[in-house]
Amino acid sequence: MKRRVANAFGGKEKSEKANEEPQRRKVYDKNVGEYVKFEEIAVDKSDDTPMEKVEYREESQVSDVEFEEIRD
Repeated sequence: MKRRVANAFGGKEKSEKANEEPQRRKVYDKNVGEYVKFEEIAVDKSDDTPMEKVEYREESQVSDVEFEEIRD
């Protein structure tokens, strides 16, 4: 039985065999650009402060006007 995976963008199914294609060469050489070292940090969820409530006032909407041709 072949396992099928739904494509998230188009909803089309792809068989697992498509994942077995040979790996392609990188677009950028490893000497191009900068590599950045990242560091994981621990976040205490109990420390989260609730976001303040933001209110917006309703503005009147501009309606379209009728087109009138101006002749020279």
